[in-house]
Amino acid sequence: YSKKEILGTYLNLIWLGHGANGVVAASRRYWDKDIRKEQLTIRESAILASINKYPIRYDPIFQKPLEPKQEEYEAKLTKEIVRLAIAKDRYNFVLEQMKDNGFISQKEYEENLFQKDNNPSTEELARLNAWKNPTYGYSNRLVKEMLMSQGYNEAELSYFGGFRIYTTFDPTLQKIASEEFEKHLALLNEGKNPADRLNGAFVMIEVKTGNILALSGGNDFNETQYNRAMASRSPGSGFKPFTYAAAMEYFHKDFFDKICNCPFRMRGGAGKTWAPQNFREDNPVPYGYIPLATGLIRSVNLATLNLARSIGMEPIVELANSMGVWGNPGMVRDSDGEIWLKQPGFEIKGGLIPLLPTAIGASDVNLIELANAYTVFFRKGMYFKPTLIREIKSTYGEETIFQAASPTGKVVLSEDTSNKMLALMRAVTKIGTAKISMRGIEQQVACKTGTSDGPRDVSMWCGTPEFVIAIRFGLDDYRVIEVPEYMRKASGVEDMQVSG
Repeated sequence: YSKKEILGTYLNLIWLGHGANGVVAASRRYWDKDIRKEQLTIRESAILASINKYPIRYDPIFQKPLEPKQEEYEAKLTKEIVRLAIAKDRYNFVLEQMKDNGFISQKEYEENLFQKDNNPSTEELARLNAWKNPTYGYSNRLVKEMLMSQGYNEAELSYFGGFRIYTTFDPTLQKIASEEFEKHLALLNEGKNPADRLNGAFVMIEVKTGNILALSGGNDFNETQYNRAMASRSPGSGFKPFTYAAAMEYFHKDFFDKICNCPFRMRGGAGKTWAPQNFREDNPVPYGYIPLATGLIRSVNLATLNLARSIGMEPIVELANSMGVWGNPGMVRDSDGEIWLKQPGFEIKGGLIPLLPTAIGASDVNLIELANAYTVFFRKGMYFKPTLIREIKSTYGEETIFQAASPTGKVVLSEDTSNKMLALMRAVTKIGTAKISMRGIEQQVACKTGTSDGPRDVSMWCGTPEFVIAIRFGLDDYRVIEVPEYMRKASGVEDMQVSG
């Protein structure tokens, strides 16, 4: 039995009203079995049984007061020390019941007694950590940040009973996505020094509702709490569908309209000359006029840039904004520009730059807003604001504080343009840049790859009629990615280029 399984049994016993003795009896039976190293300790069992009586009063975690005023801080600190002293008395009482009922020995009882200590800096209980599923580390943090951006404060969320929060995460999908993400990350980092190891993020969104079903901002929340799902990074070619969608929606371009895959030079920043190039390939798309469809399917930079030059950047940025892509660091805004989620300390600044490089993904965006924008293509042009929280109830569930409304859509793209974009992204998986990645996958998937300049980030943006999933890998310090060892071995090419 794992600790999680034992914990579940304990809580079931508590909820059924068996109380401390029922929990103690169950715990002894588990101790008598050959269980794994995650087994609960005697002390942990006593804490669980004690919490049943009065969860807020017997909370084992030391809660440092937040009051900025010194006199209020001291008063609350004293109150917290008294509360922990009372909690220890309760734990010791449970330990005594365990001893008297023959479940632990006198020696075990004495070894596990909680000693009285009124100095919070040396509190035994202050060193206890709340048990959490590491799979949900980044998503838990995101939920908290979302609530704080909507007006809740730290004290309400963490110190005074808290809330019952029901999220949109699907445990099965979260587990599958997390395991596959970590396996692939291990493959990418094979043989690398710790300082050179890639990290990344993924998000999975339900098309029909906008519910975020799975999310991770990295492979180890305990190692770093930096949430890469909210990091502003270049999506590279992952932005190109918005350029092509704008050309179709506003200028009635179609698959076989010609666009020029032609080199050009122009004045760039600081007076320097900018001469963009296509991604280096063994079989490149020839220079000259090519069908618009080929430009997206093969992700041709020069053709895409010349298309953007012909229609202008304003409609491209306008369409991206209407689909919820704004590019403001530390936040996600909806189709109307309203802030849906804002991380602490961020205000609206930056955004999509209305200059030509943005057409091929030079403006930084976060994974969540771009992935949610992709759902519009799978929803016949309908935008839904993403959803993370279904419902919030009071501590004991007797009062509903928040209830998520049913998704109400907003048409931001015509059904005709949406269907054409899906057709192009389906072709990407058959004859385009995602052909190798999708090899062996039988389900019909529509995708776009992303490779930023360098490359410093690689990404994949894929969907079915049910789900959209976005995945990104890169180095946190924005260095250029080196070719992973397994890719060298598989290709037999030492100097191959990394791509989404």
